[in-house]
Amino acid sequence: MIATYSARRAVPALLGFAVALGVAFAASFLVGRSVGPVAPDLRPGPQQSSGDGGMPGMPGMTMEGTHR
Repeated sequence: MIATYSARRAVPALLGFAVALGVAFAASFLVGRSVGPVAPDLRPGPQQSSGDGGMPGMPGMTMEGTHR
């Protein structure tokens, strides 16, 4: 009897937690979309490389972080 009662209480609590978690993620996604990128010129999508092994937007730097 005790196991059945606590299982009946656990299911709504678990569902409520899942709904609250989903609402929190949805709200954070919407706020992030409305605010925009976190850095200047940061855009989603493929990065265009100059072909010389450098990092886009950082002239004179290689992927290892050393100056050329």
